[in-house]
Amino acid sequence: MLTQEGTRYIREFVAPRVAPVLSLYLDVNPANPDNQGKAYALRARGALEEIGVPPEVSKKVLEKIEHEPPHARSWVIFATQGWLESYNLQVDLPLVQGVEARWGEPYLTPMLYLLDELRDKQGASGRMLGLLAGSAALQPRLTALALQEVTLPEGELRGHSYHHSRLDSPLEPLVRGRCPNGKPVAEAVYRLGRLTASYIHFYLPSNPEAAAALLRP
Repeated sequence: MLTQEGTRYIREFVAPRVAPVLSLYLDVNPANPDNQGKAYALRARGALEEIGVPPEVSKKVLEKIEHEPPHARSWVIFATQGWLESYNLQVDLPLVQGVEARWGEPYLTPMLYLLDELRDKQGASGRMLGLLAGSAALQPRLTALALQEVTLPEGELRGHSYHHSRLDSPLEPLVRGRCPNGKPVAEAVYRLGRLTASYIHFYLPSNPEAAAALLRP
């Protein structure tokens, strides 16, 4: 299981690596009949060939997959010509056909799927989908109520913030909102790949072009 410390390491030492980096996600769950006979190794080979991973990197990764049987349900491998790190995860990731591979900037979104938790006011916690690294805890009273404006790469959007929970995340926000009425509320906006997440309830008609760009595949 990834902890916030592990996530912080990935953010600080894996995410900043200079591209190109191989990011490989594999379903290796032994309970999955599609993985019989190390079928996941064939899927990995096909994925690496499809995206054009250099032979020296591909060979190193495939040798690891072949000679180091995973003790996990999902296997994550990051690699360059002179570096390789792997993570055995005891969760199922949302992988189409059991594999996802990228050659370029480090691709972390599937890994962050397995984080984190939500705690109620009594301290009981539950596992969430984990699309964003961090945890949230419900508070005994309202924690934010304010109008918000935020300038995204797609353009400026307006909205409001209203919530009773507090978020603790090791991720750096893409930007922060600002209150046009001068309240000291500056909600974070996070971005991971195509995921944009925030406490802000965006009013999409405030900038239809920016809203459409956010929703574009």
